[in-house]
Amino acid sequence: MNKICNLYNKIVLEIQNNSDRELDFENVDGIYESIFNFPSYKLLAIKGDSAFIKECYYKILDRPVDPIAYKLLLTRLKNKQNSRLYIIKELTNSQEAIIKCTKIDWENR
Repeated sequence: MNKICNLYNKIVLEIQNNSDRELDFENVDGIYESIFNFPSYKLLAIKGDSAFIKECYYKILDRPVDPIAYKLLLTRLKNKQNSRLYIIKELTNSQEAIIKCTKIDWENR
């Protein structure tokens, strides 16, 4: 059993060291939130445009953002060509999100 635990910890550390995204494991607080009904207010509250874009892709499209889309969206946010709300709506209404059946919970808190 100790060998399995040690191997698991080694793998987790290696993944975290080679990724710009922390591993988040489900906990009781987030049990009702998923890519099938993630709350919009939590996406809108993310600090930093870079983190916002990355998290939108994870929560709405269930994948990392590709480099071209990342640069485009980051530029549009910085130049105020698109709002955060616009980006969330565009991703949510995309063909990819429709196929994957991901949704956003638009309830405000």
